[in-house]
Amino acid sequence: MVVNMVRAILTVVIFLALTDASCQEDPTGQQTTSGWVVDKNEEALRGKIYDRFVLAGRYLTPPDVRTEGVPKLVVRCEKGKFRSGYLGFGGVVDRERHGTVFIEMRFDDRKDTDGGTLQIDTRGTAGFFNDVMLVKFMTEKLLGHPSKSENLVRRLIIGTTEAFGREIVMQFDMPSDHSEIIDACGLEWSWRGKRKH
Repeated sequence: MVVNMVRAILTVVIFLALTDASCQEDPTGQQTTSGWVVDKNEEALRGKIYDRFVLAGRYLTPPDVRTEGVPKLVVRCEKGKFRSGYLGFGGVVDRERHGTVFIEMRFDDRKDTDGGTLQIDTRGTAGFFNDVMLVKFMTEKLLGHPSKSENLVRRLIIGTTEAFGREIVMQFDMPSDHSEIIDACGLEWSWRGKRKH
């Protein structure tokens, strides 16, 4: 009987490990995924089906008041073209004039930071970006080539200010292969400056 119980427990443990292999727990207790998670997302009003890509990050400095468990990069693409993208901050951020939010970015082990602005949603919990900014997240360059592995960023750190609070700092461990999202969203550029798709 004890042997059967041990077998049953081992079976459950192995099953859970296999079904949750893409998730890992970081030292702060946040659940993160390794790589882009893709699914089909239907827009009910217009009857369109999109490819939705989600890359979960983790907090280095979390917001005081969280609206989500982890920060996320979310991208929607349709028929080989980028449609929309947003950075979910997981908290309410400080809004600037004209509905924007300022973010600072650091790539890999570089000491200097780069800045940018994103349009913010009405709740102040997400900043919208275009395909050019997505390529910058991947390569550190506005007109980078994300299909070339030598151009890819391994770690992206983003900081912004929480509304009435402190700085929020997020880290995204970037995948070593973005081929699926590059193809689905038409992100690669030709040398003439036009997309291949």
